Amino acid sequence: MSLLILSHREVEESKGDEAYEGLNEDIIVAQGIIFFAAGYETTSSTLSTLCFNLASNPEVQQRLVEEIRSVMDGHDGKITLDNIGEMVYLEAAVNENLRMWPPAISLSRTCRKDCEVIAKGQLAGGLTELYPRFPQIARGLVIKRGMRVDMPIYASHYHEDFFENPEQFQPERFLKGNAEAIFPYTYRPFGGDLHTQLVKYMHYN
Repeated sequence: MSLLILSHREVEESKGDEAYEGLNEDIIVAQGIIFFAAGYETTSSTLSTLCFNLASNPEVQQRLVEEIRSVMDGHDGKITLDNIGEMVYLEAAVNENLRMWPPAISLSRTCRKDCEVIAKGQLAGGLTELYPRFPQIARGLVIKRGMRVDMPIYASHYHEDFFENPEQFQPERFLKGNAEAIFPYTYRPFGGDLHTQLVKYMHYN
């Protein structure tokens, strides 16, 4: 909420600034409501689908139980905000569950300035070497200012070029050593821009 209040002050102090175009008090209030509604509703739906996935995959459930017991044994049988961070398989299971059952199926954004898809035969930042499985991005798509871009989330989460055997519940995808190989922005249960970090924080906490 403090971030929203700060945003309101910046808007008031930056009237006429193109960066704040369309941002007013009503929009900020609406966003605050969405943060709370989306943050808490997605938690309940994620817990429900996670229970289903664990019941359907007893071997995963057993490994998760063993990890939780092991961590608790090292902390006098207690679970705290500090030691829950040691449960790496639990985090991987939650992430995999969010891949299979993302809170949103797509994301829409409006382009603020003209831009072009990466030139043919190139992937930014040496991604070609890091992710050799993926084809080169084709050139030719120009996104004009004011154009709405719809980005499917569910579709990329179940695309076999991004996730092998996408119909299977495999938390190992998100363990260290595997998670780094996931192509950027193909996994985005909360979207991929900065404001989603707040929703993600509320979801996990």
